[in-house]
Amino acid sequence: MTESGTQDLIGYSADFIEGKIEVRLTVEDKHLNRAETLHGGIMATLLDVACGYEANLVPKPDKDTFMVTVSLTTNFIAAGKKGDDLLASATTVGGGRSVKYVQGALCNQDGKVIATASGIFRKTG
Repeated sequence: MTESGTQDLIGYSADFIEGKIEVRLTVEDKHLNRAETLHGGIMATLLDVACGYEANLVPKPDKDTFMVTVSLTTNFIAAGKKGDDLLASATTVGGGRSVKYVQGALCNQDGKVIATASGIFRKTG
């Protein structure tokens, strides 16, 4: 996948594996808030990236349609901590050619869901 400035800044990886997107991040000091837990903005970003790539690439991974986030609702379920290996994944649950509805989950290395998201994405242009 093409890297972005945001990807460089935060340090996540994004890979399209067997028809699904996988966004990964190992939590470092720079990702923590004042309470020394994973910042909610980082969690939301990982989910937005996973859901956005899902909307862009599924069902045609060979054609990047450049869809943008219209709405993203994020639910924070548990805290992430330094050293956690996180995986954000997403699934398209509806929509058509110009609008897609996507759900995502952010899990730690134990498979525990620490955040979820539901998003609406619209085709640009």
